[in-house]
Amino acid sequence: MDLDAFYVVDVDTILMSFRTSAPIGSLGTVADSDIVRFDASSLGATTAGSFSMYFDGLDVGLDTSGEDIDAIELLSDGWLVISTRGSFSVSGVKGADEDLRDLWVPLYNLLLIQESESKQDQPKLTE
Repeated sequence: MDLDAFYVVDVDTILMSFRTSAPIGSLGTVADSDIVRFDASSLGATTAGSFSMYFDGLDVGLDTSGEDIDAIELLSDGWLVISTRGSFSVSGVKGADEDLRDLWVPLYNLLLIQESESKQDQPKLTE
């Protein structure tokens, strides 16, 4: 099972999305457009904890192969920001693979930023 996106919420909580559909314990099979939450009950040589569904991509219309979540960010105000592997279209909102979306208002259109003549105001984004 390969991760293609994760976000460390705190010392014992991680949000993650998988590259392909994957069986996750009692959750069953989760899609590549889903985000699961892992809450650790112990860390170390034998890590233990529980998984729960954090974000169901199908519920918001992420249902094509290009709409695989490949980046996750949880902002300090609680907004979930995602990017998808390919172009997406959800409830009339469209975007490309380089766009960051905060369900479903554009946060950054990276293509427009790259084409901008002014480099001073570009956000600094890291993976």
